Amino acid sequence: MDVVLICHSSYRGVVELLRELFDLPLSVGTVHNRMQETAKKAATINQSQELSRIEVGLQDEIFQSDKPVLVGIDAASTYCYLFEPY
Repeated sequence: MDVVLICHSSYRGVVELLRELFDLPLSVGTVHNRMQETAKKAATINQSQELSRIEVGLQDEIFQSDKPVLVGIDAASTYCYLFEPY
C-alpha cells in the first residue's frame, strides 16, 4: 500500500495498478481496510517513540490539502516527531 503514501494515489488507483501490473484483483474496500490496519500499527509505533533526547524542537504550521497541520522537527536529526492536523 506504499502507492498511497509514496505516489499519493487514491484507493482506486491502487486497485487499478495492482490489477494491471500484477493481475491481482482487489476491491477498494480491501485497500481501505489494509490502510486502516497499517494506520493503527503506525499509531502504536509513533506513541512508543522516545522523545526525551530532543533538545531543540522546531515547530511550524504547514498546509496539506488547504488544511493546517502542526509539525515538529528535531533540529539535530530532522526527525519529524509531530504531524498533527487541527
